[in-house]
Amino acid sequence: MGFTFKACELSEITSGIWHPFTPDTLFRSLETDSRNIQVYDDSLFTAIVGVHFDGHDFCKDLALKGQKYFMTSHKIDLPEGCFQLNVQHTNIGLQKIAAAYRSSFAGIVLGITGSNGKTIVKEWLYELISSQYKVFKSPKSYNSQIGVPLSILQAPIDADYYLFEAGISQKGEMLALENMIKPQWGIFTHLGIAHNDGFENMIEKLLEKLQLFQGVDICFFHDDFQEKDILNQKIKGQKRGVKYHYVKQSDGIHITIESHTHKTITIHTGFKEEQSIRNFALCVATALEMGISDHMLQMKAHHIKALPMRMELMDGLYNSSIINDTWTNDPEALIHSMSFLMAQKKQKEAGIILSDFEPNAPPSYYSKTIAYIHRLKPHFFVGIGQEWKKLEPSIHVPEKLFFTNTTDAIRHFNHDMIRNKAILIKGGRNYSLEKLAETFCEKKYLTKLEIHLDHLSDNFHTLKKRLPPEVKIMAMVKAFAYGSGNYEAAKILSYNRVDYFAVANIDEGIALREAGITQPILILNPDVQNISDIIHYDLEIAIGTVKQLLQLEKQHLSIKIHLELDTGMHRLGINQAELTEVKQILKKNYPIQVKGIFTHLAASEEPEKDHLTTKQINKFLMWSNELISVLNYKPLIHISNTAAMVRNKDIHADMVRIGIGLYGINPTNESLPLKNVFTFITHITQIKEIAPYEGVGYGFHDPSSHWRKIAILSVGYADGFKRGLGRGKLSVYVKGKMAPTVGNICMDMCMIDVTNIICEEGDVVELMGENVRVEEWAKVLNTIPYEILTSISQRVKRIFLSEK
Repeated sequence: MGFTFKACELSEITSGIWHPFTPDTLFRSLETDSRNIQVYDDSLFTAIVGVHFDGHDFCKDLALKGQKYFMTSHKIDLPEGCFQLNVQHTNIGLQKIAAAYRSSFAGIVLGITGSNGKTIVKEWLYELISSQYKVFKSPKSYNSQIGVPLSILQAPIDADYYLFEAGISQKGEMLALENMIKPQWGIFTHLGIAHNDGFENMIEKLLEKLQLFQGVDICFFHDDFQEKDILNQKIKGQKRGVKYHYVKQSDGIHITIESHTHKTITIHTGFKEEQSIRNFALCVATALEMGISDHMLQMKAHHIKALPMRMELMDGLYNSSIINDTWTNDPEALIHSMSFLMAQKKQKEAGIILSDFEPNAPPSYYSKTIAYIHRLKPHFFVGIGQEWKKLEPSIHVPEKLFFTNTTDAIRHFNHDMIRNKAILIKGGRNYSLEKLAETFCEKKYLTKLEIHLDHLSDNFHTLKKRLPPEVKIMAMVKAFAYGSGNYEAAKILSYNRVDYFAVANIDEGIALREAGITQPILILNPDVQNISDIIHYDLEIAIGTVKQLLQLEKQHLSIKIHLELDTGMHRLGINQAELTEVKQILKKNYPIQVKGIFTHLAASEEPEKDHLTTKQINKFLMWSNELISVLNYKPLIHISNTAAMVRNKDIHADMVRIGIGLYGINPTNESLPLKNVFTFITHITQIKEIAPYEGVGYGFHDPSSHWRKIAILSVGYADGFKRGLGRGKLSVYVKGKMAPTVGNICMDMCMIDVTNIICEEGDVVELMGENVRVEEWAKVLNTIPYEILTSISQRVKRIFLSEK
């Protein structure tokens, strides 16, 4: 039995008042995501208020779809037949309900906190203990003031162990999390610099985190923790300082872990990084305390790998889209994965491929998952494993297949089933479903461009915060969205309520419309001969010449335009000499709608040329006012690009056009907390020893006086890894260290010096991302980030990532 509350109980828990009063209504689910809510008479929609969204904005639309029950912070005008539980603050109300539900848990609750490693420790510990115990773990990295209560409300009341993360970013947050989680056991992973801005110093942050453990019976932490004395003083329960050491042998790393009883266990693992070894040691020590045998831990350790911790969206064969989410497998996480699928899919129909759960998973896992499947109505379902085969009669979808294991699925899968579908692949790591995902991928190339959709969303809101609320935002998704993919970027920005999109040509606009984008779309370089498509797809076009206006006038068609004025860019646009003729055309009042008037600033990012920018702005304001004077309405005025928006608050006008800033590039010298959106990666295909005084690659360049270890990478200038980056001009990131290029960049490969780096064939290499910024490339190549991002080859596989 799970979440079950009467309306009168929820009223008492939250100190809320029902309008109208409905004391005996029974609720079995609490929903917060308006994108994926299923309308049931026993579900309560809670209008939570997030950093970027207010759930109250969606209540009316949900009511029209049939949702009857809402928890709100104020009374909303909803249709007759709806009920509202008005509370002081919905977020706090949600937390109070979660705390009340937590009190019914039968097993031991374990809270995990620290600056890093919370999710990985939770996932690995689950792997180690779930075959022996019934375990619930919070989905993904749900560890915030909203994520924690949502996790708690998804849990069954009869688990043996519950694993919850708790994350904070400022003072005062941990007490609220502790009041909900109430852990009996705790794990402290690490104290680092993450979220330093919310605290005066590291000690203040440590004291805040340790509030999670004020009532625990046992707490695990690393015995070499620098501030161990503070930890020992603040935690009243038993302390378990975990000690470990490791050695590298021919078959991998051997970790020896010492528990509090001074019992030691030595485990073989494939981990190489120090942080992974430290996290794994905490997991093993905790599992030993839970009674997991040495033999079981040895066996389980072979299946535990470093996890990607994110969903991957890739283009698949036969016009399919593939969501690879094979790092977690539980029914609670399925609904979140499907939300991502539904938000991003290009296709009308979807399919789900799932493996069996862990061998001792309770029957409720399967019954709950089947209920989710029927709610989501996919076109097909594929089950992999014996348990799903047994449940075949219970699953009602148009098409279904069942396989004993992943190998059989790869060999015998009917590929016609995935044609024009969006497919979610989700399962336990021991099923290696990522291999199945790889067989469906359109491109198998080792070199990939990862696009972090969550970061794109965060950058949008970072920039939006700098604007008055009435100023609209036009997102530039031209040129394949600066290399990120027009459709995927537009979808995530559309969900975040961007006001406008801009693309380069009509084909890009049509593609967005056919993908379901409903916001206005401006075509910057239109072909005015192709008016029928512009009207059919409700596109808006930029007009920058009198000739174009006259062509539209002759056709006498209703069309939406944005007039572009050339105020100094001297590229496209109407100049001052043409203004009189343009006004005469507009006075005729034929069926052209002037939706906007705009100009391009030529040097908005260069402070030394601000006098020229000011000159452009003054011209634009004067000319646009002349044009508006002959219209009987006011069109949107837009001037600023990202640089102008950041540097000059006086020219926001009605709308700003944001491009490169969305993708994590700050074109100004001002502080701007943007996140990296692109990670360009490849793999080491070969490693070889080079004797002294030997050169490398074409031209026999870069000889050295000592022996070197050279790694060959599967990337070259045909992929966008420019030839000018070779011969040591750029260093890339390998296994935590920087490695310079050696010799000339070839068409399909290049070489790097890894003499002082422990690495092997198959290891991932970051060419561009958090550790090798695109700005470094631009400096070496004497160009701008725009050119670099848009020149990454289309043969490079794009993978779209989400961690939320």
